[in-house]
Amino acid sequence: AQSGLALFQGEENLHQAEGCVEDAMLKIRSNPVAVGTIGRPEGTCTISYTDPGPVNWDMTVTYASTVGTSITRSINVNFTRNSTGITLNSWNEI
Repeated sequence: AQSGLALFQGEENLHQAEGCVEDAMLKIRSNPVAVGTIGRPEGTCTISYTDPGPVNWDMTVTYASTVGTSITRSINVNFTRNSTGITLNSWNEI
């Protein structure tokens, strides 16, 4: 049962990390400024950049939960921002 709970928490944390990626991309789409953190009721996403734009972006989003287990999940995203929107080049859990 404990391993099932940890598996559920790990999947939930991945879902939260994916939501933070989407939030960060939406913010960058409307204003090309690097976002540092995104707070959620269940935890916090920390965002770091290898390439911080303004056109080409390479960011890693790490989600750490403040409830349940301390399983962190990270996603690396590479995308291009242009006048017509965002083109996603890669999205990988790391």
